[in-house]
Amino acid sequence: MRHFGIFLLLWLPLWLHAQVEFKASATRSEITQDERLRVDFMLNRAPERFEPPAFDDFYVVMGPLQSSGTSVRIVNGKVTRTEQHTYSYVLAPKRAGNLQIEPATAVVDGQTYHTQPIRIQVFKSSRAGNAAIQNTKPGNRQAVASGGNEDVFLRLELTNRNPYVGQAIGAVYKMYFRKGTRVADMAQPNISEPKGFWAETISDKFEDLGRDTINGQIYRVYALRRMMLIPQHEGKLVITPQRFDVVIIKRVLREWGMIQYYDDESQTLHLSSGRVVVNVKPLPEKGKPVDFSGAVGTFDFLVDAVPTQVQTGRDLNISVKVMGKGNLNMFDLPKPVFPPAWETYDPEHRVKTTPTFSGYRGTVSDVYTVIPQEPGTVKLPSVSFVYFDPYAKEYKRITKSFPPVKVSGAPLNPSPTASTPAAPGNRLNGIAHKGRWRQTGHRAFVLRPAFGRWMWAPFVLFALVWLTVFVLRNRRIDPEKLRNERESRYIRRLLSDARKHTGDKEHFYGLLEKALMTYFKNRLNLPANALNRRSVLEKLHEKNPGNDLIERLQDLWNRIDMARYAPGSDAARQSDLDQIKDLLTQLDKKLKK
Repeated sequence: MRHFGIFLLLWLPLWLHAQVEFKASATRSEITQDERLRVDFMLNRAPERFEPPAFDDFYVVMGPLQSSGTSVRIVNGKVTRTEQHTYSYVLAPKRAGNLQIEPATAVVDGQTYHTQPIRIQVFKSSRAGNAAIQNTKPGNRQAVASGGNEDVFLRLELTNRNPYVGQAIGAVYKMYFRKGTRVADMAQPNISEPKGFWAETISDKFEDLGRDTINGQIYRVYALRRMMLIPQHEGKLVITPQRFDVVIIKRVLREWGMIQYYDDESQTLHLSSGRVVVNVKPLPEKGKPVDFSGAVGTFDFLVDAVPTQVQTGRDLNISVKVMGKGNLNMFDLPKPVFPPAWETYDPEHRVKTTPTFSGYRGTVSDVYTVIPQEPGTVKLPSVSFVYFDPYAKEYKRITKSFPPVKVSGAPLNPSPTASTPAAPGNRLNGIAHKGRWRQTGHRAFVLRPAFGRWMWAPFVLFALVWLTVFVLRNRRIDPEKLRNERESRYIRRLLSDARKHTGDKEHFYGLLEKALMTYFKNRLNLPANALNRRSVLEKLHEKNPGNDLIERLQDLWNRIDMARYAPGSDAARQSDLDQIKDLLTQLDKKLKK
């Protein structure tokens, strides 16, 4: 009976409600600008509503982390029940000085309670060299610097931190989960294009890379994104921290009186990859050929003429092709030299590449259409291609010769033949030997009506000749106009292909990006090795098509970057395609003025 009474004392709802206590505490009152602190808002009753402060002077690195606990005590037969509800935040100061954490608000049983404000003294950073920690924007955590001391952290791994200008490097964003940590939810990564690089995504699939051990802790490693980066200029290029949000579930130990048990607790983490510096080396000047056009990588070079036997007036194709790995399509291909008698047109630039960690892999080529005008066997001069091999650290030259072209048929522009002197005739030819009879009433030709009509004949003839020259001149093929027409056809073909691939967002937005870059290369006369978004925007500001069009272009580029890695519908991609068409139409009207 005695034990039964104790049981009743333990479990009957004879709880005593204490007075509401709501207070705030911080782990430290003095910190430096590169340090973090945790602030806890504690309440001894379950609130109906909790409102955190605005944190005007701090960045919220993590939180809110919510925990609750209940304990029961029996002292001299008296049962005491206590509750504890805690809301925790990890904060980073925005600046140095005497900062304040404002009061929090909670509502319990219809009554409103406030905490006292907390003063935090923040000193300037004393560790100027630790750049990975100094960047105190939201989402940056010391986990990036300290490695495996956190449950979850994000890293950016590069295949090479000391590349040459134009040498491609690989970048992989990896996420590490410590053993025992479960993932509840993950947002799409917001990874922007680093400044100073030509960047292209190789894969954005969430890929399991297995396990890794860091500082004695076992982590599960996942690849978030694989990218190809090609530095555009020398110097120290900074890849700024990229933010990623994840919700994890941890097991925490709780107490209920003398009973201890494990419970699941969710946490929302704002992770950052940290700041990474890439030291880009300039290409060596020693031994640099004068005809070097910026090709960096490992390449092969081919030339060809198809067909090798042709008649005058018929066209043939002369091709110059570069294949391999590197910064393909970021340099100019060598140009063949044609005979003066051949009619030539601007080349059709063909690109077939795939991004890899070593650069674009594939081929780029220029195909020239030419029309021979005279017969004979023509041997075109050989062509050289120069590139820099970053692995051998030297410039290399490949020289190729065209096959001879046999041209048959008659010349299209034959030279006029000399007139044959007249055969000697009778010396008396100049003497009239026939009589001419004249009718009565005959009038001289100048007095006839026909004379007036013939007077106008030279003027009419001159007008006809002038009109003929004017028509022929306007119908003459303009190489610049022909090149623009070919580029326009190529852009229309890219946009048409994009319309067919709205279901494949990566391929779809890759085609849109290529169409935009091809348009700006043609309209702004940008060289291939300077074709990037920064150069395009600088050139557009010089042309001044209007700030509204430039802002629309920037917004469109940002939306393309976000849409590549975020879920979206076919209708949204169709809308992006229509906006690109409208933007290019408006820009074309402005740039042609």
